[in-house]
Formats: sequence, structure tokens, C-alpha cells
Amino acid sequence: MVSNGKFIEALMQENKALRRTVHELTRASEKKDEAYMGLGEENEELIQALGKTRQYCGGGVGVSTQALNKVSSKEELLKEVRIEFADEIKKIR
Repeated sequence: MVSNGKFIEALMQENKALRRTVHELTRASEKKDEAYMGLGEENEELIQALGKTRQYCGGGVGVSTQALNKVSSKEELLKEVRIEFADEIKKIR
């Protein structure tokens, strides 16, 4: 038969081991939480950047393509105006 002293000692050893395990699990959980927080912050930054990009481009790929087409047509118009302006200057000279 096991004496009470040895039984208590074994329980204390088991208790220490369980406490270490709980401590390690808690640390691992905290690290996981920190990692998720970091990912959440990165996600938020990406979402904000995407929002700014959409805002800048006018909403999305289709709208940004339309905006680019408008810019291209405006550039062409400006080229034509410059040519006409240059022609007018030549006439004046």
C-alpha cells in the first residue's frame, strides 16, 4: 500500500506538471491572440488602402477603366487644342 505522504507527494508533482502545462497553453494562446491581432491590424490597413484606391479610382475596375478612358480622351482633346493653338500662333506671326 502507498503511504499518505507518498500519495500527497505524487499529487503535488502532478499538480506542478498540470500548472506548467496550463501556463504553456496560456502563453501559446496569448501568442496566437497577438498574431490574430497583428493580422487584424494588417487587414484593417489593407481594407483602408483598398477603400482609398476605390475612392481614388471612382469605385472599381469598371469605373476606373471609364475614368482612364476619360483621361485619355481629355489628353487627346488637349493635344488637338495645343495643335490648333500652335497653328493660330503661326498665323499671327
